[in-house]
Amino acid sequence: MAGWYMKGADPAQPLASPVFADFTGMPPLLCIAGGDEELLDDSIRLVRNAGTAGVNATLHIAGVQHVYTIWAGAFREADAAIALFGDWVRARTGESANNQRIEELNG
Repeated sequence: MAGWYMKGADPAQPLASPVFADFTGMPPLLCIAGGDEELLDDSIRLVRNAGTAGVNATLHIAGVQHVYTIWAGAFREADAAIALFGDWVRARTGESANNQRIEELNG
């Protein structure tokens, strides 16, 4: 599939895989991966590369398959990952600011 998708282009270019991207100056990064997925090594490399570039990079690994978060509401691991993501965003955006915006929207 990769060969078909790339059509002869270099797979080591950042547009083909973020593993090869320059993360310099990027904002914090959260990567959520399944421990039983084919792309786990790439997730580890991506987070390591981002951290090496000075990015606050976090990797969360659950012992499940690829794209497990689509099963939120059905699997506890998916629910936990969604909660982790929410906590991660709130920690970086300020929960009090979010609560104020919600109150403003609710009138």
